[in-house]
Amino acid sequence: MTDTQQLTRNERLDRLPFNKAHRKLLIASGIGWAFDAMDVGLVSFVVAAIAADPHFNLDPTEKSWVLSIGFVGMAIGAALGGYIADRVGRKTVFTATLVIFGLANGAMALSWSLGMLLGARLIIGLGLGADDYIVKPFSPNELVARVKGHLARYEQLTSREVHRDVLHYGDLEIDESGHRVFVKGKEVTLPNKEFELLLFFAKNPGIVFSKETLFDRVWGSEALGETATVSVHVNRIREKIEEDTANPRYIETVWGAGYRFRG
Repeated sequence: MTDTQQLTRNERLDRLPFNKAHRKLLIASGIGWAFDAMDVGLVSFVVAAIAADPHFNLDPTEKSWVLSIGFVGMAIGAALGGYIADRVGRKTVFTATLVIFGLANGAMALSWSLGMLLGARLIIGLGLGADDYIVKPFSPNELVARVKGHLARYEQLTSREVHRDVLHYGDLEIDESGHRVFVKGKEVTLPNKEFELLLFFAKNPGIVFSKETLFDRVWGSEALGETATVSVHVNRIREKIEEDTANPRYIETVWGAGYRFRG
């Protein structure tokens, strides 16, 4: 028996010379994997932003589904991809997954409801999973590396959600990390000092603060100006977040003492 006959199929393939056909295949596969990596990299930010967007108004369970349903699709796609590839060929399956991936991403961009968003993410997962099956015979080390890669993807996605700091008070939502404020799901624009003042109130509900204290905490002890600017900013904030500025729901005036935020 010769040395060639004792080699496994993978070892014989490794000994083949590298030619133009291999180069074309490498470039085409690289482009496909680039789309795969782009989805995982960008959607880590996009999906977390969607989960915190008041337009969808997601509860914790729905947020978990948004972040994880893609991996459900990948598990199904990986199982089906190998089965179908054995019958129609790997090239056909790889091409089909790129088409599915592209169409589903377009559908996700046009999603107007949670159901459509979840459906698009599931189909994207099918496309990504179907191009990630392992052809037999395979090395156990390769299987372990694939599993670790998918776990890293999941950690990358979920870590975006953990660090988002959003305060909710009735119809008012304050996104500290995004520097955004929403009232009944509609974003309102607050300049920097108005946002800082509202955020300070929201982080200290039920406590009465004098104008002097507020000016010192928000503008700083070294700032030039008068405490009357606090009243001006409070009135501007009320005009943007209160339904009735004469009877405010959030920032209450405590006569002779200052202001109090009612959470």
